[in-house]
Amino acid sequence: MEYVKGPDFPVGGIVYGQTDLIHAYSTGRGGVVTRGEAEIIEQKNGTFNIIITSIPYRVNKATLIESIANLVQEKKLEGVKALRDESTKDIRIVIELKNGIVPQKVLNYIYKHTQLEQSFNFNIVALVDGVPQTLSLKSLISEFILHREEVVRRRTEFDLRKAKDREHILLGLKKALDHIDRVIAVIRASKDTTVAKANLMKEFKFSELQAIAILEMKLQKLAGLERKNIELELAEKQALIKELEALLASPKKLMKVISDELKEVKERYADDRRTKIVKGGVKAINEEDLIPEKESVLVFTKGGYVKRTDPGEYRTQKRGGVGVIDIEPKEEDFVTMLISANTHSDLLFFTNKGKAYQIKMYDLPEGK
Repeated sequence: MEYVKGPDFPVGGIVYGQTDLIHAYSTGRGGVVTRGEAEIIEQKNGTFNIIITSIPYRVNKATLIESIANLVQEKKLEGVKALRDESTKDIRIVIELKNGIVPQKVLNYIYKHTQLEQSFNFNIVALVDGVPQTLSLKSLISEFILHREEVVRRRTEFDLRKAKDREHILLGLKKALDHIDRVIAVIRASKDTTVAKANLMKEFKFSELQAIAILEMKLQKLAGLERKNIELELAEKQALIKELEALLASPKKLMKVISDELKEVKERYADDRRTKIVKGGVKAINEEDLIPEKESVLVFTKGGYVKRTDPGEYRTQKRGGVGVIDIEPKEEDFVTMLISANTHSDLLFFTNKGKAYQIKMYDLPEGK
């Protein structure tokens, strides 16, 4: 992990769990948790906005926005005032919250119930000698280097063949220049190209390729060949041949070519890392974190009924009245106690046998 920190996705995001990454890279299989990035910004009026600035790899932005909107519409995600997409070149999804809403709880709910958080699975498979194999990161890099070595070697062998072929032609042209008058005379004296080729090969010991190259030139061009240019190109080709042969003979030089070409690719295409790697695992989201904190009223009746209700669901009696209007116990039953508490409050119930039971306020079903 000193050199390869982890995957770098084009959409950015956060990858959690270095231990999981090490396992995946060591075995070729595994998975990590990925999250989109989001920031919470307080507004001048005291409300908060959640700004999503990146999404996990392979998550469709439109689908993510639609899933958040559905949660709001189904009243599963409370406290959202507005949802809009302000993305241009970069991702920017704005979630406006209502007054009094805890933004981190809303964000936690979105992480848990949408693709803003999801797992990314590793399955590193490559063809090794034509056979699919699961590879560790180290093995994958080794196989890649072997592949690059083969590519560079075959490319060098091809370039060497081309250079030697051209050297052979240039040697023929140089020899023709040494006997240019006689060469032209032989060509003119021949009745056709086939005879001229045979005569050149016989008299000057040209190879067939050299003879063909000479005959493909017009006599005027052949006579106008400049010895200096031929000798200069010949020297260049011979130097190249020497260099290519030395490269093929030296594994160290071959590896340097591979290294230099990789550095060139890096200089041309590398950019800043987009995906952040977090060593620790993602913090588990408790169900309690997903339940909004709000005031509730707990109603007890003489008949043993218990009901939790929203304070906004009932109204205080008009002047001169006592209690509340909207609490309607059954006939011959009446309210004996009202308790106002937060939905995250702990409630203790004591039995007539001296036992105590603890329950969260939100565990009691809410009624009207």
